[in-house]
Amino acid sequence: MLPIVRAKVTFLSHDFGGRTRLPDLSSGQYMPHLVIQSPDVRAATVVEGNVIVDDYLGVRFLAGPPEIIRDEAYDCEFELMYHPNVNYDAVQEGATFTVREGGTVIGFGTVTGRCG
Repeated sequence: MLPIVRAKVTFLSHDFGGRTRLPDLSSGQYMPHLVIQSPDVRAATVVEGNVIVDDYLGVRFLAGPPEIIRDEAYDCEFELMYHPNVNYDAVQEGATFTVREGGTVIGFGTVTGRCG
């Protein structure tokens, strides 16, 4: 069984880089990446050669409202998909993160606890 994390997550409006269509967080099929960093970040860190250097952590959302509204915070749960092969030590209570799809920041949040 993979560790499950609770978080409060906000998805950005399309005008600020968010998705046109918002995901269903309760389906178990939404699998973005998180980057532990300030929620104010709105772009990936790219170096010469167009290489993204941020630490991407794969997660799968398991619980949250099936329909969400942009720019509102929601309580959610996600599992750490690649544990124990990837180091998720930074995913601790109080840590802030951005939600990524590729190099695009589409949301942000704060870890509120761990279930396992």
